[in-house]
Amino acid sequence: MAGRHAWSRIDVSEPQNQMATLILNPDATLETMATLAVGHNISDAATPENTSVTPAKKKKKKKKKKKGGSGSLPFSIVKKEGRGRCVIANHDLPVGFELFCERPFASVTLDASSCSFCFQQLRPGKCVFHCPSCDDDNKQVVQYCCKECVLCDADAHSMECRLLPDIRQIAIVKDVDELLLRLIMRIFSKHYICTKVAAAVSHTQEQIRRHPFVAYEFKNKELLFTNYDEVICMVDHSEKVEDSWKNAVQEGLVAMRERIHFDETFQQMFDLEVAFRLACKINSNAHGIANRSVVPEFNDEGKVITFQENADYTAGLGMFPNLALLNHSCDPNVLYFGELGFNRVKTSRAISAGEELCVTYIDTYQPRDMRQGELLRTKYFQCTCRLPIQQGRLGPWVELGRS
Repeated sequence: MAGRHAWSRIDVSEPQNQMATLILNPDATLETMATLAVGHNISDAATPENTSVTPAKKKKKKKKKKKGGSGSLPFSIVKKEGRGRCVIANHDLPVGFELFCERPFASVTLDASSCSFCFQQLRPGKCVFHCPSCDDDNKQVVQYCCKECVLCDADAHSMECRLLPDIRQIAIVKDVDELLLRLIMRIFSKHYICTKVAAAVSHTQEQIRRHPFVAYEFKNKELLFTNYDEVICMVDHSEKVEDSWKNAVQEGLVAMRERIHFDETFQQMFDLEVAFRLACKINSNAHGIANRSVVPEFNDEGKVITFQENADYTAGLGMFPNLALLNHSCDPNVLYFGELGFNRVKTSRAISAGEELCVTYIDTYQPRDMRQGELLRTKYFQCTCRLPIQQGRLGPWVELGRS
């Protein structure tokens, strides 16, 4: 079909591509994946032929970053009476200081207009890549801007592609949010692959670091990857959800588990109680993934001379365990913004040592009673701040985000 790349355009003879190709292959066994991982030594896949950074330089950079140890972190996590877990600045932080750059453990796009891995907007008329196991209908939901994005998203999408039509139907019949069910499936899918094939974790992270967009945008930056256990430790407030929502979600999860007949081990791993708690965690802690719409401008020779940035837009939803550690404030001193599927977290003003680092969970331009009502309804706590209406508190975010 015009405008679509065939899977054959991805060179499956390359060791770094073979693991992801097998993960996406419905006929591949976990034993085959494990054999491949051992045979090709996935952890050493980043060779001079595959990346422009030599192993020696890479090791030097990593050594440098580890030298400071945990004491060099700009913040600490403490518990405060009446407030619970808090993130506190270890020392004075200037405005625009980047605290961390986190990749979600699992994420979903809001629609088919964005790449399912890097969340960049798919441009009309441009070639789009697809998972080879997805049928034509599913390709309208899961699409990628390049072959690297297909490979980087392989572990999260491996089980989802076989269930997408069922998930859509279940969401309609049971009156459950389809994105909620998809995100739960992606969390279990990634956990399943990483549990059964230990090399899949390091392989996927290496694929992401080697991704040309990521390597360019986050050059010399420490990227924060999270794991399943960190997601499980997130707060869920399951005891506070409405019965109608609880019943609908539980019925949807039962129906979804029944459809996992193609893999008995995965079906057993899909524990209904854990799945429901994950639904509550998503309901309470999932963060939006924003991205900017960037349009290149060309010269007469067809070379890119600059990029025209359009307004940022929310492209997806993801689980960011570290970002979720930050408490809410109607007068936040920290902001986050999306970049290629990561959330970058920066200070929005100068912060003193010992001050708590906070983001905002809601639109702070609302009157106080509306803010309090939304926080109580969606986040299950009573906001006691005295600020009337926020006026321009987040004004500098565009400049900070682009610095």
